[in-house]
Amino acid sequence: MDNVIVIHEIDFDDNSHSVIGIADSIVVAEKMIKDYYGEFNVISYIDVRDSSIEYEKILNVKSIRDDYNVKVWLQWFELNRL
Repeated sequence: MDNVIVIHEIDFDDNSHSVIGIADSIVVAEKMIKDYYGEFNVISYIDVRDSSIEYEKILNVKSIRDDYNVKVWLQWFELNRL
């Protein structure tokens, strides 16, 4: 049973949903989020740990132009399973 963590994002500017990465642990997923967004502040954090969702965060991402907000959540996913 191989489990991975899928890193999801919703951009509040256009409501687009994207998968921004897949990791083999929460530690690696957190590092990938930091690498992907650079500088950001956590606006809210909800510890879900239900229905395969580990947590969800609202981030205020610092940008050269304008800061923007995204929702990021980690979802456990079992490989080779429907």
